[in-house]
Parts: sequence; structure tokens; C-alpha cells
Amino acid sequence: MLHISLGNSENISSPTPALYVFGDSLFDNGNNNLLPTLAKADFSPYGINFDRGPTGRFTNGRTVVDFIAEFLGLPYPPPYMSIIRRVLHPDQYLTGLNFASGSCGILPETGNHLGKCLNLGEQIGLFERTVKNELPRHYRNSDELSNYLSNSVFVVSVGSNDYINNYLDKQHSDTSQRYSPQSYAKLLIDRLSQQFQRLYQLGARKVIMFEIGPIGCIPSSTRQFKHNGQCVEEINQLAIMFNNHLAHMLHNLTSTLQGSSFILGHAHWLGYDAAINPSKYDRPSSFRAENFLAQSDLKFGSAKPELTALLQSYHLFMHDYEVASQSLGHWLVGTQTNTISGMDIISLKLFIGP
Repeated sequence: MLHISLGNSENISSPTPALYVFGDSLFDNGNNNLLPTLAKADFSPYGINFDRGPTGRFTNGRTVVDFIAEFLGLPYPPPYMSIIRRVLHPDQYLTGLNFASGSCGILPETGNHLGKCLNLGEQIGLFERTVKNELPRHYRNSDELSNYLSNSVFVVSVGSNDYINNYLDKQHSDTSQRYSPQSYAKLLIDRLSQQFQRLYQLGARKVIMFEIGPIGCIPSSTRQFKHNGQCVEEINQLAIMFNNHLAHMLHNLTSTLQGSSFILGHAHWLGYDAAINPSKYDRPSSFRAENFLAQSDLKFGSAKPELTALLQSYHLFMHDYEVASQSLGHWLVGTQTNTISGMDIISLKLFIGP
């Protein structure tokens, strides 16, 4: 049973009224459970270290979003697909929703060969429906609603599947033949900028967007592509190219959209360091990407006893990542200054609210 994100406003002590989540399997906490897709995580051994067991999180435990919600003093935002038929009473207070969907990305075609998922445009479309049809019934006027939205935090992690399940997947996509790495990164950033502007028009003002992680270090990359060392550095360079464009785009949005803060979440190098130096992050020193199952082995395979035993003994790379999520969460809300584009805990609290 998930934390319920509905409660009386008098019981909410956080200065942040709500946490809204968008993205892919790194943030999905159950939306894909209710979609006709092969990309699901509602079975064991997912959730083996989570007190509610398998919930649809593509991890053994909590996600980065869960740690952020805990820091903000908010319930875990429930998956949108699980509550769309619920009717809220006028005295109930909406504290956030999770729209993230595993295997999807920025481009509408990303991940389609795996079944139905919610691409970023569709996720923001569902948020728009919430803003226009649901939220006005719980606020006395448009000023109250605008204040609620402008003080809420919006967290996004998207883009890696546009490479993994699109640009690098030549079996199902020809984008690598139609776009150079530079032009593809620009395409993604332009589309992402359009979606962020949609969020702004809907009332969002505080947005955190995480970088793409070291996708050249995940098992599906190290198994498929030749490489020297522990990672496929040519693929990591694609992510770095995207991230560099992302930083400039977020800066431009903050400069041009009045009252907005589009914050870059520096996650790439933390993930890369965890892959190269696993013992620093409480992973076994023998951990190497190529020694472990690709995420597809879990997404589309059966939960065999020997697989469960393997995951209980070792950390599954990237998607068995509660330790990594906790590390990133602590960097995000701790005293370190390198994760949220130079923001320390004081700056983050100012960003979030008094």
C-alpha cells in the first residue's frame, strides 16, 4: 500500500504543498502496472528491500523521488494511473502525483516496441487535465491555485530511454541513421524545452531536471557494444553531450520565464563514480557492470528463485539502486554543493520555501 498523497490541509506541515513527478523507470512507482506494456516492475525480486514489496518501482527499494518526498515532509506521490477514478472531497489537499512511466522518453516513439507507456508529452497532458479539471474544485479562486502550483516542486528525470530504447536500438529505430549525435541531442533538448514551457504555462515555477546518467555503464550497453574498461565511453559521451545542452537550456528558461527556477540535478558523475568505484557506495568491490543482469532480464523475464537469490546477494546495476538513490538524495538535500548545480542545503530550502 502506497503512502496516500491526499490529506487535510491542516495536517500538512511542509512549506512545499506538493511534489509532482515526471520521467521514466528511474521515477516510475506504479503507472506501468496499469498499462499494457512489457516494462513492468510489479513482481519480485523488485521491492525486496521495500517495506511494501513490489509496487512498480524499478528498484529494490526507494527511489530518489521517495527520498526527496521524505525530505520535504510529504507523502510519496502516488502513481497517477492508480487514482484517476478517485473523487476528491472539497476539504482534501492534493500533495502531489507521479506521472513517470518506465521505458518512455521525450520523443513519442521511444519505447513503443515494448508496449504502451506515457511519454513526457502525455504525462504533462495528464497534469494539464489535473490542473484544469481537478484542482480548481479545491481552491476558492485562481490566485490560491496559482500560489499552490508556484510553491510546489516538480521533479523530472527523462532522456536516457531516448538513447537506450531509440537512438541506440537499431533493431527498432532508424534515428541513428537520420541524426548525428549532435543533432539528435539538439532535437531532444528542443522538444524538452517545449514541454517545460508547457509546465510553466500550467503554473509550475520550481523545476528540478536531472541529467542523464552514465548509460554506457549499464549492462545492456556493456554486453552489446565493444569497449575497453568498465563502460562504453562512446555511449557515455552521448549522455554528456545531452547534459551539456540541457544545462544551457535550463539556464535560458530561468532567464526568460519570469519567476521560474529550472534547476539542473547533477547526477551523471555521481552515477559514473558509483560504477567505477563501487566500494565507495557500499557495493561489493567485485561489482562490475558486465557481471550483472541487464534490466531487460528482469523486466521481461520470470522471477526465478535463483534470480531472487542473486539480487538478495548483490546490487543489480542501476535499477537495484536504493543505495545509489540514497546517496543522490543525501547529496541533494545534504551539505554537499555539487549535485543541484551548486546549491547547498540552505539554497535548496530557499528554493523550496520558508
